[in-house]
Amino acid sequence: MSRQLLIIDDQDDILRILDRELVKTYQCTVYVATNSVQAFEQLAQHPVELIISDVRIGEENGFNLLKAIRSRYPNVGLMMMTAYRSPGYRQMADELGVAFFIEKPFAISMLAKAVDRFFTQRAAQLPPAPAMATGKNNALEHFSIQDLVQLFCLNGRNVLISVTVSPLHPVGSIYLQRGRVVHAEWGAQKGEEAFYSLLMCSSAQLGLEDHDVPVAATITSGWEQLLLESARRVDEAAEVVEVTGSAAPEKPPQDPFADFWKSASLSPIHKL
Repeated sequence: MSRQLLIIDDQDDILRILDRELVKTYQCTVYVATNSVQAFEQLAQHPVELIISDVRIGEENGFNLLKAIRSRYPNVGLMMMTAYRSPGYRQMADELGVAFFIEKPFAISMLAKAVDRFFTQRAAQLPPAPAMATGKNNALEHFSIQDLVQLFCLNGRNVLISVTVSPLHPVGSIYLQRGRVVHAEWGAQKGEEAFYSLLMCSSAQLGLEDHDVPVAATITSGWEQLLLESARRVDEAAEVVEVTGSAAPEKPPQDPFADFWKSASLSPIHKL
């Protein structure tokens, strides 16, 4: 069955780009709406599994719209995007059960991966997190730290990711609680710097375990921002390597949103 999702935004350019890129990348069926009336019409006509909505849709409140949708379609997945930074928005999204919240401007690849992960989980419910494995039979050997952070943040799991670089280095730890990265440590480093250092490790053995015991939060940034900053630091390190004459990793293709964000004329901020 084709993946079917609904995008709600009052900016036609965003709808057009997201429609084109998601269909091209994941062969899903995308429906669009620019207001609440169109949104409910699309939902009445199509078996939509996922909704991606802007926080502000013209003069309409995206949170109120998704609450109304969730009351009638309790099994639909929710994601949100916004042009305005606000910790309150993220908290409201968490309370609403939004699986993925991202701030504009963003790399479309981040949203596309979140969409793909949602449908993958929906098609085959994720098994319990495996216990820490070792040696050649490590079930996590094909995953990166970035993959696990994104996977379990989207899934809202409470897990501990352990990172073993070598017997000569301490074991690093990244704690996720209710879909957020709350703490990381590696040797004397703690918090975001420890997180970034661990993600710079190109080859490491990873472990996973459920971890429901609360830990003191040393990280306040959202996981999306953490991964974006990590990618930036990796790119900087690659540029240094390139200057010294060593081969640098191939850079990803230009994001299709890049030019749009530069020219987009965003509406004035409206308080909810």
